[in-house]
Amino acid sequence: MGNDSSDPVLHEIDFQDISISGHGLGLIRRAAEAVMRRYVSWVQAERLSLFEAVAMFVDKVFWEERTGGLLLCADMSFKSFCLPIPKDHWSLNPRTGPLQ
Repeated sequence: MGNDSSDPVLHEIDFQDISISGHGLGLIRRAAEAVMRRYVSWVQAERLSLFEAVAMFVDKVFWEERTGGLLLCADMSFKSFCLPIPKDHWSLNPRTGPLQ
């Protein structure tokens, strides 16, 4: 990537520091089911729990500075996938303790 102003500026954040809306969780479920159907034929994709679907996409989490969106990335043994979550469908959790 160059210094073009249209290049994404990504900041890695911890998945435990974010909340995702119901719509965002639906996006995650549908994406996980699609990946399973396409690449892991022995898994019954429609039987994935929401927890399992979300767990697929927390290997790397990035906030995209320009759009405010979130990228949830899954590193599978055969391929990596990043799922965009629009800025209106996620938020940072409030901090309850002192920052260190």
